[in-house]
Amino acid sequence: MAGRVDLTLAEVQALCLDVFVRVALPTPVWLPDGNLATSVLVGRVEGEIRAYANICRHHPVPLDSGELPVLAPDGVHLLCQSHGALYRATDGACIAGPCVGQALFRAKVVVLAGRISVEL
Repeated sequence: MAGRVDLTLAEVQALCLDVFVRVALPTPVWLPDGNLATSVLVGRVEGEIRAYANICRHHPVPLDSGELPVLAPDGVHLLCQSHGALYRATDGACIAGPCVGQALFRAKVVVLAGRISVEL
């Protein structure tokens, strides 16, 4: 895995709204399970910025493939719009749905001088 992207000012501002934003990777990244990630989901959880590869562990499609936001109605879980898998936003662990026991691939978040970068 090796892909780094700097968030735009608009993406950074969106993090203050308690949503997860989709950030496109400059080049696709192969994940350890052999699937290809083209974007990451970045959000603020319990005061910390978290980022995950935007790919469901049940079937390799983006979590936000539907029209609804990726943050579940409860405001604390990520929801795969295709399969209904429910992931904890704090650690990416699947707690309900077809991939219970698996977890999203976490990306490294780097905050430096007010800029935010994500490395996958």
